[in-house]
Amino acid sequence: MDKFVDESRKWYRLDNAAKIYPVVITIKESHVFRVSMTLKEEVNPEILQKAVEMCQNRFPTFYVKMKPGLFWYYFEPNEKKPIVKPEPARICQPIVLHENNNYFFTIYYYQKRISLEVFHGLCDGTGAMEFLKAICFQYLVLQGHQLSPEGLVRTIGEVPTFSETEDSYLRYYTKEKGKPLPTDKSFKIKGTRLAVYGSSVIKGKIDSRAIYQLAKSKNATVTEFLVALLTYSVIQFNDPTEMAKRPISICIPVNMRRHFPSETIRNFALFFHTIYRFKSKDVTFDEVLQDIKQSFKERLTKDDLQKKLNLNVGIEKKFIVRIMPLFLKKIMMKFGYHFFGSRPTTVTISNLGVVRLPESMKPYVEEVEFNLGSGGIPSVAVATYEDYTILSFSRGYYETDLEYHFFKFLTEQGLEVEIQSNLWEQN
Repeated sequence: MDKFVDESRKWYRLDNAAKIYPVVITIKESHVFRVSMTLKEEVNPEILQKAVEMCQNRFPTFYVKMKPGLFWYYFEPNEKKPIVKPEPARICQPIVLHENNNYFFTIYYYQKRISLEVFHGLCDGTGAMEFLKAICFQYLVLQGHQLSPEGLVRTIGEVPTFSETEDSYLRYYTKEKGKPLPTDKSFKIKGTRLAVYGSSVIKGKIDSRAIYQLAKSKNATVTEFLVALLTYSVIQFNDPTEMAKRPISICIPVNMRRHFPSETIRNFALFFHTIYRFKSKDVTFDEVLQDIKQSFKERLTKDDLQKKLNLNVGIEKKFIVRIMPLFLKKIMMKFGYHFFGSRPTTVTISNLGVVRLPESMKPYVEEVEFNLGSGGIPSVAVATYEDYTILSFSRGYYETDLEYHFFKFLTEQGLEVEIQSNLWEQN
């Protein structure tokens, strides 16, 4: 039987993945991402504020503030009220703590949309979506709708369990030898930086069954298909001489819960990189796809993931690291992030998968979105709800070649794509 969280708990350790994020925040890389839910009716900010406040006891690891310790940063409960705000023009910006009551998440509203922007130190995409589902569920209940959670939403009447707040990296750590992280430089897409730091966003809305059938027709999963299409799209508009120098590497955050059973709503993901070495501009999509599928088969295994987990946790457990003061750890982690963070990555794509809501909640929800923000490299976030899949491209430069070739290919395959943009590229 699962244990319940001690409500008198005074502090929380940052999980293994979270420890790096406070050290590497910059105005260019906020490490803030967004999940959104668009409802069928205009959002009432006062009721939304109340719903957010009512979720506080149910989600103790979100309602925290961060403190520096002697050896690590740590979280402690935040007794202030979180502030619900109108959505700003720029998404996924660094959270200004003194304007946000020291919270590392913000709830925004715009017309019918409720958005959660959250610092990656708190959780991953799966945890963020669980939190947003609970807030929207409670909001709709306060609006007078009769809803049942149906085992798909964490509600305020429940007591948080230990398994929801655990560091699952530590739980699954073994002393087996770890797998070295990639350090080779990857090919980088060049572009004209935006005059003001922000994310230029283009999203495509497509029929989820159509994209599934297209991937299936090529004996691929949806994620394999999308990664191959990103790789193929990069090839279409870049200089062959430059691409021949370094591999095109797509970074895919892997939801570890699919490989190692876990109920945690904190971070529990690891990164997997596909490697494609440029051959010719004349390469076909199917040829690229075969290479990508082989990369998934050989490199995305439970054994490989276990070794990566062991390496990450093993570093944290080394005696010299444990006794190292925080100011020295910060120097070490910044150096490590430079070599193991964005250096091996051309594009990042994160597929949140299918978002499941209770049947009683579905009539009030129009669509679900996911956005990674741009950082130093372009990113793609994917979320599927009911009949539609939304692919959100974010970048920190004006050029739209990647999106153009990506969606052009899909339309050539017979898919209908509804395009929306925040129009940064027209400024």
